[in-house]
Amino acid sequence: MVPKFLTEFLEKLLADVLKPAMARIERLSLVGKCLFLMAIAGGILAYYQRDTVEAYTGLVPYRLRQPTSTGAPALTPELRLRVEATRDLLRPSLGAALPRSISSKYDAWTVAQIAVALMPGGGVDVPAIVNYLRAPSQVDQTCSCWHQIPGRGEPNVAVSAWIVYALALMDVPATHAEIQFLIEAQDVISTRGRGAWPLYPGARMEYASAYATARAVLALREHLRRGLVTDPRLRATAGEALRSGLGWLAGSHASENQARWRLNPLIEGSQLSESVSGVAMQALHAAHQSDLTAYNTEWVERLPLTIPRISEIEAAGTDDRWIFFDDANKAQEADAIRHQRLAWLLVGTVEAYRDVNGWDKAKALRWIESAITSTDILSPRAAEAWTKAEVFIALNRVLGEYEAF
Repeated sequence: MVPKFLTEFLEKLLADVLKPAMARIERLSLVGKCLFLMAIAGGILAYYQRDTVEAYTGLVPYRLRQPTSTGAPALTPELRLRVEATRDLLRPSLGAALPRSISSKYDAWTVAQIAVALMPGGGVDVPAIVNYLRAPSQVDQTCSCWHQIPGRGEPNVAVSAWIVYALALMDVPATHAEIQFLIEAQDVISTRGRGAWPLYPGARMEYASAYATARAVLALREHLRRGLVTDPRLRATAGEALRSGLGWLAGSHASENQARWRLNPLIEGSQLSESVSGVAMQALHAAHQSDLTAYNTEWVERLPLTIPRISEIEAAGTDDRWIFFDDANKAQEADAIRHQRLAWLLVGTVEAYRDVNGWDKAKALRWIESAITSTDILSPRAAEAWTKAEVFIALNRVLGEYEAF
């Protein structure tokens, strides 16, 4: 039995509120009634989808941000000043790490990374750096290539590509032999790996490396873009290697995520790498030879909710660490490359940001600003030199000061 007070309350509500409201609705035109029903339906939908509504409401300030002329993220003026100040603090220590002669406490790879980081700001002693990169203590003169650690192990394609890329940014042509090393290291035979580069020349086909391929693509593309390869036959061969490498890279992403790459994409269960994926995004965008909408959209949608700290380094795990060669007499070699996770996530996000629109651009911008303000990326002074260089490269891109386009 319904209590009397509740009955009286409902009757009063019906008389004072609902009946007058229904009378007004009855007087509406057909269009008015439709709009009223749509409003009611919208309210119900908003209630049940309130998490989505709240998420997009939080994006509105980023959606309204005026785009920059360079396509760089539209940071707040205050945050942009903080990023610029961080680079100003890092620049002297990185500059001091560059060689003034043919001696340095850093290997050629680290010096190349530092040079790439500092090039947009100028003031780099190009002759001294080039002399050091090509010093007998650094380069393997038997192949005109470089090792991860000078004089140890096998020649490293990714390290050599980093150095060839740095030479291009300094407008110094790589030698015929240095370009030829990259070309000859590419897989042009196997069906699944055609176009890919392994980390070490002569590695078995299944060890096609997303990282080595992305870095080789960047190195060849920058040399060709700047007209630094003057030999017509070599230029044609390098162009074909570039196109083939881009094709393999574009199609070798993880099956479950178009914006993520595994260290060795041809090996089932190989480790997914956010940092290598950031480099792959940079390489694909550098060439501008295909529609990257799907890559960009998925990149933004799959950005990690927990933003990594600057101390988080990615490296090959146990299953991906050892690489075997076609020559059974050659000893296995380790993938010992480390990657700064946050820096390359930022690089990949800036690349996606430049080409997406609307809410995806707002999402990317919010993530970029959160990555800068909620982590320690603006205080990396205690980090190793290579880590500082990769962070510097990422901050350059956030500010729209690209080392190459």
